[in-house]
Amino acid sequence: MDLEKIGNFIAEQRVKKKLTQKELANKLNVTNKAVSKWENGRSLPDVGLFENLCFELDISLNELLSGGKDNKKEKKDEATMYFLKHFKKKNKVLLLASVITIFLILFISGLFIYFINNYNKIKVYSLSGESENFIYSEGLFIDTNQEYFYTFGLLEQNKSILDMNILKISLKNGDELLFEDQYRSGGYLSELRGYNEMFTDENVKNLDNWLLEVTYFDNSSEIEKTEIIKLQSELKLKNSNFLSKKVKSIGDNTENTNATSSLTEDRNKTLETFEDYLVKKDYILDEEDNYIKKSSSGIYSITINPYVSHPVTYKDDIYIIQFDPFYQTYNFIEKSSYGYIVSYVRLNDSIGCYQECPLDMDETIKEYLEMFDQEFNEIIPPRSSWMKLVDKDDF
Repeated sequence: MDLEKIGNFIAEQRVKKKLTQKELANKLNVTNKAVSKWENGRSLPDVGLFENLCFELDISLNELLSGGKDNKKEKKDEATMYFLKHFKKKNKVLLLASVITIFLILFISGLFIYFINNYNKIKVYSLSGESENFIYSEGLFIDTNQEYFYTFGLLEQNKSILDMNILKISLKNGDELLFEDQYRSGGYLSELRGYNEMFTDENVKNLDNWLLEVTYFDNSSEIEKTEIIKLQSELKLKNSNFLSKKVKSIGDNTENTNATSSLTEDRNKTLETFEDYLVKKDYILDEEDNYIKKSSSGIYSITINPYVSHPVTYKDDIYIIQFDPFYQTYNFIEKSSYGYIVSYVRLNDSIGCYQECPLDMDETIKEYLEMFDQEFNEIIPPRSSWMKLVDKDDF
């Protein structure tokens, strides 16, 4: 292919059409420098411009590629035009393939970055331990790349049967206090990674240094005591598999009936009975799935959830009282300040508080307990179940 001949022919036909290089360039959406290079034989027009260039110069494709007029004035070579259209179509396919390739590269890169940031970043540890009088089991600590979770486990008596009331539970990393609260059966704590109020990267790396400090009141000696449970951690699960296996649900295998916490199961059964009782007593379910009932003196609001330690909330003009009718534990909160809270536990015919009891509250508490006993008389369990630690021999 003679580029110089083709260039001279383009220049000749452009002049015949009385077009300048710039005018022809504008019609073809190229620069006048590109037209100049064609006419000087330094380059050939892009294949995608052949059809428009032939139209503007009133020549055939054969004439353009041969660099001269066809004296026989034959029709345009259909085979050449087919080749040109096929080539343009091929260009579109190549463009589409390039776009798809770029998209796939970005998609795979995104998956790779996600994999690097998440692979082996979720770890689930079981926590357990034993002391002279207590056994702790079914605790969980979950370490993710965004958040930490600690679930309250099951605290039971170790052989000996003590007449006691638990005052508080403290989770520690050695001497460092991580969390402290009254004992509860169920529920969890969570904290965003890096917040460092309870869990830091350093103390999470040392789970075997964690301790559970149990503070309880020994009713027989009338002395407040503390006992330390050294926790043992065991890695139960981590997301280190490329493919997850399908696992049968507990319901698919009768051998797995003990896979859930016995304490949670018992709590669920109790709450089911409680819910039936509330319906019978004309409690109304609100938009937040709480059972509501107005009495002559106040309002009851009840949450059916196994992880809520005090399912019943009672409000009147003076107090907000949160309590568990099954364990007979109570929190009294003064509405005037919302800052004065006294926690009580009921034992037999008496009631004690977790800290120093206000002397002027005895009659007030008695009045409220009589009212609550009357409201929930059919579902209050025997006294032996009130805020008692479960004896292991009962299972």
